[in-house]
Amino acid sequence: METGARMDIIENLIGLQRIDRKRDRLQKKLDEVPVKLKRYTDAIAAYETAHAEQASLMTKMRAEANRAELEVKTKEEQREKIKRQMNAPKLSNREYEALQEAMAAVLADIQSMTDTTIKGLQTAEEAEAKTAEIRADMEKLQAEYDAAKAKLEGSLQGVTDELAQRDEERAGYLNKVGAEQLRLYDRVRRKHTDCLAVLDGTIDRAAGRIGNDIHCSACYISIPANYAVRVLDRKEMLQCKSCSRILYVP
Repeated sequence: METGARMDIIENLIGLQRIDRKRDRLQKKLDEVPVKLKRYTDAIAAYETAHAEQASLMTKMRAEANRAELEVKTKEEQREKIKRQMNAPKLSNREYEALQEAMAAVLADIQSMTDTTIKGLQTAEEAEAKTAEIRADMEKLQAEYDAAKAKLEGSLQGVTDELAQRDEERAGYLNKVGAEQLRLYDRVRRKHTDCLAVLDGTIDRAAGRIGNDIHCSACYISIPANYAVRVLDRKEMLQCKSCSRILYVP
């Protein structure tokens, strides 16, 4: 490839890196939105968990109360049956005492189940009240979140517009860079935000002289003179042996 064409690629990569730097700064501002809203989203999530727990408790306690109420009805029927048996003629004392014991047990069960019903309904009512309270607080917080989000996104509308503009500019550079060079650029950029590095040191382009102090401006590793000459020539894309950045001389 001719030097001029290779130089164009280097210059296009430099332009692409410049655009990517701007895009990174813009994207960082957009990425900060969820971070700034995190206290709202965390609080809303906590409210949602508490709301679900209270709703579950309310359902559970109502189900237990209904179950106990049905059992009370069953025990009431047993009590009536025992009463009829106790009023039957010709009962021996032993039979009557047995029925009395059975009646006492049924009455104890009725009392226990009635207490369970009352306690279950009370707990369900308390859970329902807490559910309503949590829902109201959650709706209030949601409104605050929506307002804060709208304000943040509104203030960043210019950032979004500029990012779209940078994307268009980036697409223009991509059309000027070959696939192989772009793969190298992207591979290095996954490791380093700035994937191109200037070759620093004593360089006399006019005289074609290279000093002994040549180094990568990014990692400061020393670069051999013969390697620096190749970088200066721009006939090939060369990387720093230490940090892998693409080297160039402005």
